[in-house]
Amino acid sequence: RRQRDELIKLPTTRQAQYSRLVTNREAAAKKKFLDKFEISKANISGIGPAKKSMLESYGIETAADISRNAVLNVPGFGPALTSRLMDWRRKVEARFHFDPNAGVDPKDVADLDQRMVQQKRDLEVALRKGAAELHQIRNTILSRRQALEGPMRVAAHAAAQADADMRALQ
Repeated sequence: RRQRDELIKLPTTRQAQYSRLVTNREAAAKKKFLDKFEISKANISGIGPAKKSMLESYGIETAADISRNAVLNVPGFGPALTSRLMDWRRKVEARFHFDPNAGVDPKDVADLDQRMVQQKRDLEVALRKGAAELHQIRNTILSRRQALEGPMRVAAHAAAQADADMRALQ
């Protein structure tokens, strides 16, 4: 039932997720902009190739990946180097200009639609599998019932005979 309801609500779910894309399009555009600026190609005072490799090994590769907590978790990065990275990110970020008339990135919409298609497929497979499982359970119940029918008749007959014998003795 839950999966059936999910399948029925899929268009509403898609619309809600699309609305989130519209609402968050500035943040998404900023992230894409910052992702274009690789730390390995940047000239940041005190951060040479070794430090850049260390950042990269911790998943901090572009300006979009930089946050104070993430950088402070990298060995060898204290408050001074972290501040330099944060300053570099702010300078890069200052060059970002959001176009409020820009729509949602078509790639993001395509990704959303692909996720919805996959979710629909998964739900349909689960529903078909559920129907097959129910059919199998029904067959198992019928076969067990049939297997118990003979012994049950014998037991019922024995109970009826015992009841008749008891009445005869009274």
